[in-house]
Amino acid sequence: MNSKIRVLIICVISLLSVTKAKDLNLDLEYSLDGSNFSKLGSLSLQQRHDGNYTGNVKFDSSISQSLYDKIRSKAELSPNSLYYVKSGDLLSSNAACYMLQVNLAHRIAVTIDQENGVVESLTVFPDGLYDIEPIGEKCVVYSRESSPRLTSTVEITSVKELPVPETTAYLQRMEDEKRNRQHGAATDNRSFLAKYWMYIVPVVVFMVISSFMSGDDGGGQ
Repeated sequence: MNSKIRVLIICVISLLSVTKAKDLNLDLEYSLDGSNFSKLGSLSLQQRHDGNYTGNVKFDSSISQSLYDKIRSKAELSPNSLYYVKSGDLLSSNAACYMLQVNLAHRIAVTIDQENGVVESLTVFPDGLYDIEPIGEKCVVYSRESSPRLTSTVEITSVKELPVPETTAYLQRMEDEKRNRQHGAATDNRSFLAKYWMYIVPVVVFMVISSFMSGDDGGGQ
């Protein structure tokens, strides 16, 4: 009976963990002018039981060659042109020439609000390009060993929501202090004893000791 209960508890905990997990799916689009966007693929983010996320991108593989040709044509006309990737309101860009140099290998960095399961930022980088040189007047692309192929590496940073400072209360206290300095200290409504107890107590103690000493002297006589 005990073993059955333990198995049931484990099953319930596992079910709750699965239910709590927040998986996210984002549609990705690309653009070469920042205005007209076309479908690039989708980004899937899976939350593990420890709360952290893993991610992977599924590109539309049929556009690899056409995308490469579009970026190359754009870079030939304008070497410093940009390649844009967006998902909803999240927008990122990088040099189109750099994306050619890595043969369309994307490194996508994502920041997630772990508490609310919301993607806060998305940034695209050319994956594998470490020694970046200035582009200059011409986009230089070294010979490729294979045909263009959309690939990706996903880096995820999870952040927890920070407590919101009590700005309104703080400003109100500052305003009250400023007003008190301008018009004098605020009226003290404390009782007489509450205001002057530190003066009264020593006097009372002194009187008690004096009375005690006087009693001792009288008894000695």
